[in-house]
Amino acid sequence: MSGYTLDAGALLAVVRGDLIVRGLLHDAVQEGRDLRVPAGALAQVWREPSQQARLGQLLKKPQVTIVPLDAGAAREAGLLCAVSATNDVVDASVAVCAHRHGDKVVTSDPVDLARLVGRDRVIAI
Repeated sequence: MSGYTLDAGALLAVVRGDLIVRGLLHDAVQEGRDLRVPAGALAQVWREPSQQARLGQLLKKPQVTIVPLDAGAAREAGLLCAVSATNDVVDASVAVCAHRHGDKVVTSDPVDLARLVGRDRVIAI
């Protein structure tokens, strides 16, 4: 069973308490899916921890892994930017994370992420 990789838009939806994302992530946890948060996506949204309690709670769940951007993934993301004619290395790192783990990407930016991972691997929120 594949898991989900969350991009910055998905993390912001968690912060806002978006009901669709809450339901999706609740179901994913109940189904035993792994949830991955690329470190770059987390850096894009982590601003006021005192106002991001929902995100903090999500990150503490045992099913959630914060995935670092190591040297190999950074190179893959750079190459992906080159072949897809994009400059967003964080989106590319999200795509690399999803690809490495066989995940679908939960995103508020389905057009850009579909260019990087394929339309069938995107869950638009």
